[in-house]
Amino acid sequence: MYHDILPKKKVSFDVTVKQFEKHLELIKKNGVTPISLDQLIQHLRTGKPLPAKPIVLTFDDGYIGHYQIVYPLIKKYNYPAVFSVYTDKIEGKIVGRSTLTWEQLQEMAANPLVTIASHSVTHPKNLTKLSDRELQQ
Repeated sequence: MYHDILPKKKVSFDVTVKQFEKHLELIKKNGVTPISLDQLIQHLRTGKPLPAKPIVLTFDDGYIGHYQIVYPLIKKYNYPAVFSVYTDKIEGKIVGRSTLTWEQLQEMAANPLVTIASHSVTHPKNLTKLSDRELQQ
């Protein structure tokens, strides 16, 4: 589970480009097999076998680094990945760190290696404090 991938870390959960590339090389070297979210769901629903040492590569929050850095690298390594975005950020309603655009998401979604997933609308800090109606939204 990754968040932002940057040339230089800004906060503790960031990963540098160099670190991320090292992770991809370690995946390859150690015979770990990135699988798609669809493969995992199919396995959980039907018991269909997974390859040896399966992992799901996930990227949260829709940072621009997902398009500029991660997307080219997963294509290079031919690794599937899941990008979980929250729509208020993409629409500019929540301002913060760098953000993907709808056009970039559409380009990525057209690639069979990519799954775009929901990470909510607003990315609330504490889901346990929301009403059922707010959770449904």
